[in-house]
This record gives sequence, C-alpha cells and structure tokens, in this order.
Amino acid sequence: MNLAPRTLSRYAALAGLLALTLQARAQLTVSVTTPGSTTAPVVFTFNEAMDTNATTAQFIVISNPMNPPQVTSSWNADFTVLTCTPVQPWPATQVTYVVGAQSQTGDSLGNPLSGYGTFTAGSGGGNTGSGTNRITVCSAGVVHTYNQDSSASPALDTNAPYGFLAATVVASNVAATAVSVTLPTSIVKSLSNPVRKEDYIFYDFSSNLTSFNATYPAGDYAFQITATPQNQQTTATLPATTDQPNAPHVTNWSALQAVNPSQPFVLTWDPFVGATGNDFISVDVSGDAGQVFFTGGLGSTNGLKGTATSVTIPAGKFQTNSSYDVVVTFYRWTAHTNATIAAFGFRATATDLGLDTSNGGTAVQPVISEPVFAGNALSFNVTASAGQTLILESSPDLTPGSWTTAFTTNSPGTEVHITAPVSAAPKEFYRLRLGP
Repeated sequence: MNLAPRTLSRYAALAGLLALTLQARAQLTVSVTTPGSTTAPVVFTFNEAMDTNATTAQFIVISNPMNPPQVTSSWNADFTVLTCTPVQPWPATQVTYVVGAQSQTGDSLGNPLSGYGTFTAGSGGGNTGSGTNRITVCSAGVVHTYNQDSSASPALDTNAPYGFLAATVVASNVAATAVSVTLPTSIVKSLSNPVRKEDYIFYDFSSNLTSFNATYPAGDYAFQITATPQNQQTTATLPATTDQPNAPHVTNWSALQAVNPSQPFVLTWDPFVGATGNDFISVDVSGDAGQVFFTGGLGSTNGLKGTATSVTIPAGKFQTNSSYDVVVTFYRWTAHTNATIAAFGFRATATDLGLDTSNGGTAVQPVISEPVFAGNALSFNVTASAGQTLILESSPDLTPGSWTTAFTTNSPGTEVHITAPVSAAPKEFYRLRLGP
C-alpha cells in the first residue's frame, strides 16, 4: 500500500484539526442558534466540555422583566451543547439571553459578549459567534510513513517515506493574500491556497533521510502572512530534543483481514514508546467513498492520548466484502499561542495498512477447546465467527464484580489460538465472552 497519494490531504486536515484544537485552548467560546419558531429551543454550543453546575442560560423580556420565559435545559453526552426548550411558547416579542459559562478546565468566555444577545422567536433564527477560525494558526512538522502488510513490523514506505508540511489556517477576520515560511536554513517557501480560502499549505517529501533532515532541520520556522487589516507573523519550533515517534505496529493485523462489519472491532497496537499525556494518536479509516472513521485530535472527546494502545471501531462503519485503508499515527508536538495567532511544531510517524471485511454473517458463540496450562501461561483454541471481538476475563473467586479483563483479541477466522498470562494467585477462574 502507498501512503503518498493521500499524504497531502491527510496532513492538511491534521493542520486544520490541530488549528481548531489550539483555538479551543486559547479561549472558551460559544455559538448560539436562536429559535426558528415559538416552540423551538435555543441551542448554545461550546468549544469545550462544560461544568454543568457552573454554566447557566437565563432569559428575560425587557418589557415584562418579572415574568421571564421558563425553559427545560438539557446537555448532550459531551457536555458541549446546552439545549433550552421553552415550557410555554416564546413570547411574540424580543427575548434577551445571558449565559454564565465555565468549562471543566475552569475557562471562562474569552469574549463575554458572545454569551449575550437577543432574538425574536419565529423570525427565522440564526447563528451568532465569532467566525469559523477565531485565531490564525501556523504549523510546521515532519512525518515519517510506514506500511504494514503482515503481522511483522512495518516497513518504511518506498515512495514518500519522509515528508514535511507547513500549513496556515487564517482567522476568519483576516484576508490573507500570501503566506510564506522561512526555514532554519534561511530558505523561503511559499504556501499555496489549493482548497479553502483560509487554508495555505506547503508539502515536500524525500526518500533520502540525510538530505531531508538537512533541508528541514530542527529549529525555528518563521511564518509571514501578508493580509488585511494587518500582516501577521509567528514562529513554529521543531525542538532538537524532540524524538521522532516509533512506527505504529498493529498487533491484530490478521483480524483486520476478515472484519465482521456487523460487529464492533477493537484495533490494537504496540505502545507509543516514551509517550506522555501531551502526545496523541490518531486512527484514520477510509474507503472508496471517503473517510468512515476518525478518532479526532487533541481536546476532542474521542481523541486518543499517546498512552492508548487500542480503539473500538463501532459496528456499521463498514460495508460487507470491502477493502479499507487504515492509518495509525503517533504525534509529538509543541505549541505557543496568544489572542490572535498560534504556532505549533510536530513530529509524526504513520503506519498504513489494509482492512478487509467479511460477508457480515451472524456471530456465533465462541467454543473453547484443547486448554493447556504450562509455566505461567494458559492457552486454548476458540471456534468463533471471523472478526469477532473475544474478551478473556479472570476472577479469583467467581463473585460478581471480581472479573477483570486478561486478554482481548479479534478472531481472524473461524478458529483462533489464544495464549494468556496467568497470575501468581493460588487459584484463578477464566471465562470468554464476546466484545466489545
């Protein structure tokens, strides 16, 4: 498999994703969708998970302040969307709303006026806020790409193994006409504007690591943005002390060759060596029709920290008897930001591998046979449906609540051999169940 054809679009998307992340971390914001009818709700959408005990929305009619509209409030599962539904229809006059907000990390609204406004129900509704991109974000980073086509360790991509990306996502209130980046070698590269008007990108790759590192070394990458109402400058840094992440190695590659699309699938990989809570991992799955699964980035509710070693892909994401492309990427990054512009440098290593689905037949209950206890390990065969998630659990005494997960895998075919470590306890009971 060749990662090169999708490298530019994927890492351009990464730049935009991290741009949104840094903007979210820069300040708490809220957008407000006002009602299009007298019975429709007012919806407040925040860019961070909120402290629901410290976040409120109040409504008042100036002409009748002693009789404020009453609402029923509810939060979505991520605590980012507050929906306020009127108990009685909204009055046919102007209603004022005031939001008191605090995120779970203690952030308050960077622009308090964004939590204040008016509406007249039934006038068509609308969406207020401060724009798609509140601040300009610049990024510079290197990506090493690998392919994995067996259960063995991944191999370096033969076409575009070493890539460099410089990207800028311009704030919505800035009209840019040109963007460039000055490399640590003093060479200037111009960024192009191929897709959206706010996105500027420069991408280059090489098959020679020595020349690549000489061209794109550790150091400062200075961005110059020619724009109105004023130009912008910032510097993204690739620290010399930041190590390139190891290549991700998927440990259940065989199971990827016969995924049952009607069942959740647990993708597993070896640890990100030396990962910290500041590092993160992304999993991107795409087919002929485009992206079908993505874990998200920093700050998102479904983002993966660098310490993660698995992710569950929900049932129903795949078509039967189809092929997909899976990319697992490890990232290290550093960033700085202020009220108007942010910059980050990153090092990433990606592994590309294939995923094939079965005909999606009905899952059968697993059957254990030929158990063998030897040394410190228990091994046995399991007959199951291809692609089934199998979870081995252990308990010291069979009491409810005492079961813990000892091993998780996916059946690559109708039979799988499982070997699990055994604890030093005087006795241990085991059971096998279907995942997720």
